[in-house]
Amino acid sequence: MFVDNFTVFITGKSKFKKGTTEGKIFQYATLGVEIDLTTEQILEAECTLCNNLEIKYISQLLKGKKLTDEGFLELYDEINKRMHGLNKQGILAALNDLKCNWDRYYLLEQTQTTPIDP
Repeated sequence: MFVDNFTVFITGKSKFKKGTTEGKIFQYATLGVEIDLTTEQILEAECTLCNNLEIKYISQLLKGKKLTDEGFLELYDEINKRMHGLNKQGILAALNDLKCNWDRYYLLEQTQTTPIDP
């Protein structure tokens, strides 16, 4: 991962279901993504899961996607259709939170004005 001035790191989280291994170890499902501000694409993604294959799978689903409204809906549907198991709802809820945090960041950036030098 290469961090530069044109990327931001955004997270989303939700509670895992009680009784799951992840719920006992982590308590929260967390998705973390690095987003390229010039393309708005997800460059890197990580999540809190116990199974390395699950982590890799979710990461691959997220990489290259955008968190625009349309991109988010496509991503949500893709995860909903392709991921099956106890952690699915926690990951989808964390994705919802991630989208909210991205929208909040994006709105804040759009409303900030740069002072003009005299």
